Amino acid sequence: MDPAFADEAYSLAVDHDGVSIVAKDLRGARWALCTLAQIMERCGFRLPFLKIQDAPKFKIRGAMLDVSRGRVWTMDHLKDTIRKLASWKMNPIQLYFEHAFASKGNEEVWKNASPVTPEEMRELDAFAAGLGVELCACQNSFGHLTMFLLHDKYRPLAEIQRGMNFDSWGSLSGIPQSLAPDEPKSLDFVRNLYESLLPNYSSKWINIGCDETLDLGFGRSRRQAAETGPENVFAGFVNKLGALAHEMGKHPMMWADVPLRYPEIIEKLPLDMVYLLWGYDSDTPFTKWCEILKKTKREYWVCPGTCNWSSFLGDSSRRRENLKIAASAGIHGEASGYLVTDWGDGGHRQCWGPSLLALAEAAHRAWSGLAPYSPDAAGLRAFGSESAARWFEAAGDVDLSIKKAGIPGLYADFHLPWHQLNARATPGQAIYFRLAQNAIQMLRENIPSDIPELLKREMKFAANIAELAAERAILRRESRIAELKELGKKMRPLIKEFRELWMERSRTGGLEASAEKWEAAADELERIF
Repeated sequence: MDPAFADEAYSLAVDHDGVSIVAKDLRGARWALCTLAQIMERCGFRLPFLKIQDAPKFKIRGAMLDVSRGRVWTMDHLKDTIRKLASWKMNPIQLYFEHAFASKGNEEVWKNASPVTPEEMRELDAFAAGLGVELCACQNSFGHLTMFLLHDKYRPLAEIQRGMNFDSWGSLSGIPQSLAPDEPKSLDFVRNLYESLLPNYSSKWINIGCDETLDLGFGRSRRQAAETGPENVFAGFVNKLGALAHEMGKHPMMWADVPLRYPEIIEKLPLDMVYLLWGYDSDTPFTKWCEILKKTKREYWVCPGTCNWSSFLGDSSRRRENLKIAASAGIHGEASGYLVTDWGDGGHRQCWGPSLLALAEAAHRAWSGLAPYSPDAAGLRAFGSESAARWFEAAGDVDLSIKKAGIPGLYADFHLPWHQLNARATPGQAIYFRLAQNAIQMLRENIPSDIPELLKREMKFAANIAELAAERAILRRESRIAELKELGKKMRPLIKEFRELWMERSRTGGLEASAEKWEAAADELERIF
């Protein structure tokens, strides 16, 4: 195929006559220049003779960054990340909002969150556009609105009212999650969010969220859900959200977990809805999901993840496989987009390095599909260092043998109360954690020298907290109570370092809530009796 006749494709040649670029459109020419810049980073002006013909596997190659689970990144960090993603040929970027945008009239919810302001969003939108990137609105509009619904002002809008409960991941909860779809003021509330947020974007798209509406049908809509089915209650409110987006000149997209569970409702939803097929495991059934959506003739994107949330050092094997199978299924299923997500579950306490490396790998998959992936090349693009990528790849697998043995990994084990051990958590399991501890110690001793000091500090912190988690796992399996108590004291300097590192890339809002999760773990250890 002649790349001059394909959207975003290009031909780049270097010969005796100099450098030549052929592309159908300006986007293709831009990506050719990005490739040339990468070559010049290694070769300077002494360019080798070469000829490259290149075209993307996915028309849409995006990234979504969480700014609502604790961290709200600084403007400098957001711009630096957008700049990198643009140089990796990514085109749309989403900032995921729940409560952390400074929407009009909702100050009591976002005042302590250091929110992104309308002025900042307009600045980011223009900055991204200048790099050939489309900044897309992303506002969860149905579920995941707990930060609003806990306030007395908004509690009447909640599906779950006081005294009601629902099944939240296997346990009963009375914490409101979703808007009540039969409450007229629910739509007014969303309208206000959209009116505050959407004018700051030049993009035509809005991700309306609508994932994990776990409490729907357990509260105010219980009777209606019993009569018509919870899926139809869901579809009715999503249609209202879609109409609201259209009214404001936007095209909606949504997370597809509920439509995939009830494919029959897709025919009842807006024709221009884009379905985001998300899943973050090594065996996520992207192929099956693509087959379901392909039959509906609706647009859909595959949405893997960086898999670094709820971890100390990332999850390399899971991430690599998740990104790869999403690309494979998306290409064969003719998905129009590939959107990688980077979440902040659990207070967004993971460090940035593993996420940035994962974004670089995702950019490779989105552009090149199943072509061989080079961690060294990704490391150069992400950190200017091949050795940093090797470090993070190894770090993300330090507890792989633990997981393969059917034992919760370091992060999961660390967040189980010290006295809660199931019948299989025997002293013999300690050997797995000792192996991880030894690997972590080696990592800490071999932090690369060719990287920025901030990244070195983050790597050292992550290694230190992960090693402490391994030590805790060993001590509690061996019932060494006195030594467990001492770990709490060892955590305090690490928590201080966590606070300092947070402020290097993130705003103040969310810091206390996230740091308190570390403090609670240290308190529990020190209070063991």
